[in-house]
Amino acid sequence: MRSPGVIYRRYRQIRKKILYDRLGEARKCLHCNCYYGEIFLYTDDSGKSTFLNICRYSSLLDKGIVEGCTNPEACNAFANKWTKDKVVEEVEKELSDHDIKKRKYPELTLLEWVLDKDLNDAIKNPGFFGMIIVKCIEFLENILRNK
Repeated sequence: MRSPGVIYRRYRQIRKKILYDRLGEARKCLHCNCYYGEIFLYTDDSGKSTFLNICRYSSLLDKGIVEGCTNPEACNAFANKWTKDKVVEEVEKELSDHDIKKRKYPELTLLEWVLDKDLNDAIKNPGFFGMIIVKCIEFLENILRNK
């Protein structure tokens, strides 16, 4: 059986890996990451629907030109629309929603379940450090009750 410290370190590693993966995806030169890029659903005369990547760079729009974005890696107007703060906020929001976390990151949900032990379990079977922690909690509860 692994100690809670080892499990918690693994939990932190997985959360950090999720964040770094998201930051890596947000920094790629893709059309969906471009500030000026928009995706439109186009239906031609025969009824076939396709998605078009349109560049909405203002200097092109001023001239009346709407261009399809074919290579965002070579585009000199590429501007990343995701900042680090936005990505961190989005990941935190996603990880705070239990249903999304359960569906996308089952290992993270499992580790949270393993780490979620209440005080009654610790009192029933305390280890050396667990006994010290339980005594400290009881002491602090007594102080709060007296105030």
